[in-house]
Amino acid sequence: MKLSEALTRAKEYKGTLLRNRTFYVTMKTKVEYKLLKNVVTAHGGQVRFPLLHTLDIFLSMNVVQLSQQTPTVRLLTGHADRHVISCPEDISIWRPLAMQGIPIFTHEFLLIGVLKQELEWDLKDFRVPGSL
Repeated sequence: MKLSEALTRAKEYKGTLLRNRTFYVTMKTKVEYKLLKNVVTAHGGQVRFPLLHTLDIFLSMNVVQLSQQTPTVRLLTGHADRHVISCPEDISIWRPLAMQGIPIFTHEFLLIGVLKQELEWDLKDFRVPGSL
């Protein structure tokens, strides 16, 4: 990665790299949820967490929001702006999605993509092992 190129892209995007995109994060994904939420929202996107993590985050902010955000085939099909962030441990959630051709990304996809200011949608290294 060339830092000068990433900075040039950052100036070009002006915080809109993830604009109008929603990322559904599964329960066992090993990532600091607050960090991921801050990174995604700072770049114009939205993050949907599983119910337990949503409660933890919103209770710490004195806001209560009760909504289940588990990604489903119905929720994702036909929406190119919705994506799944998961891990091998959540195979029961993402296997039906992967069988329908929905890509399953690791959390590194987002964190490194924002750092580089470039999302590498086709790079297999950022897909959950076994989901291809």
